[in-house]
Amino acid sequence: MYNFAPTLDHDIITSKKNLEDAQVKLAHKWVIEDLMLESSMGSDPIYSSAGKPVNKHREEANRNIIQYPDPLEQGLDSDIRHSIANEKMVSKELGHTWTVNKN
Repeated sequence: MYNFAPTLDHDIITSKKNLEDAQVKLAHKWVIEDLMLESSMGSDPIYSSAGKPVNKHREEANRNIIQYPDPLEQGLDSDIRHSIANEKMVSKELGHTWTVNKN
């Protein structure tokens, strides 16, 4: 089972203490959201102002993807339909109803 309260590394403990000491000394609470300027500008810092580069190989691969039909929309396969019809016919001839044991 995962430990959601692991023992912290000595460096982390020291960093937390130094942060708390600095906040008391400077009378200022550090808020990470105040430093996130890029998010308020609507720009992703990974890309330049020109935007995301185009990957020509990926675009070509996406065009070549085969869109197969959805099997749920097509109904049952002909082999399955024949098997069901054959089972009904034999059950009627023998006077026996076949039931599936779900255990």
